[in-house]
Amino acid sequence: MWNEAWPRVRVWEYVASGVSYTGVLALELSGRPIEANWEGNFLLDFAVRDAVGTRDPDAVSAWALVSDIPYFISLAYPTLDALVVAGLVWGDWDVAWQMIAMGLEAYAVTIPLIFVTQYFVHRERPYSRFCDSEDPHADCGTSQETQSFPSGHVALASTAAGLTCAHHSRLPLYGGGAGDVTACVTSIGAAVLTGVARIAVDSHYLTDVLVGLGIGAFAGYAVPVLLHYGMRTGQAAPRPATARARRAGVRLAVLPLMRGDTLGVAAFGTLD
Repeated sequence: MWNEAWPRVRVWEYVASGVSYTGVLALELSGRPIEANWEGNFLLDFAVRDAVGTRDPDAVSAWALVSDIPYFISLAYPTLDALVVAGLVWGDWDVAWQMIAMGLEAYAVTIPLIFVTQYFVHRERPYSRFCDSEDPHADCGTSQETQSFPSGHVALASTAAGLTCAHHSRLPLYGGGAGDVTACVTSIGAAVLTGVARIAVDSHYLTDVLVGLGIGAFAGYAVPVLLHYGMRTGQAAPRPATARARRAGVRLAVLPLMRGDTLGVAAFGTLD
């Protein structure tokens, strides 16, 4: 259940998020410059790219799947957590909505940071070095070629990881303990794996990925913690009564159970 000491998402936050999304849309519709203003190596970028990257078509296809699967799953995970676990299992739609609203707010910070930075910093992607070869990348010569910094995929996946860790460190969504810790650690792993895959397919350099991870960690974890949860990591107490749903004369109680490292659900009820 929601700790009443935590501020709920306020009107000004909804307004600010709406303004943020509108501004990004306007910037995107204005068109992005194509000419690069940042080329070449920075720190260990070339060394890491040469160690991890590949131009083998089969390897690129495999790494693309490694990039996309955890990326899309991680983006959906915080919302599914809110709707299925907080809403349906625990029956607390107030908590579910606060989780969703904090997610919208976090992405309203991440997305402008990505788009505005890419709009002014036109860094060539790693595959730009091969655009004059016999097998150039499909995006050579387009605005996509100069949108390497920062990594949007990694920033969004890292935002999802930050949200997951913020929620599970304050709310015992999986009963507290190992289940909630596992959700956080797994989501961080998905963001890191997305970053490695983006380097491997020649879409980003190491520094692009590191900055993306930093943006996501700030927006996904720091923003909800600073604005809502507070700095203490202790979890709120779970709802003392079981979650209840009434549908067509059926009274149903659903109770999440944690036994060891295994998460389960017990359901019982009466039919009127």
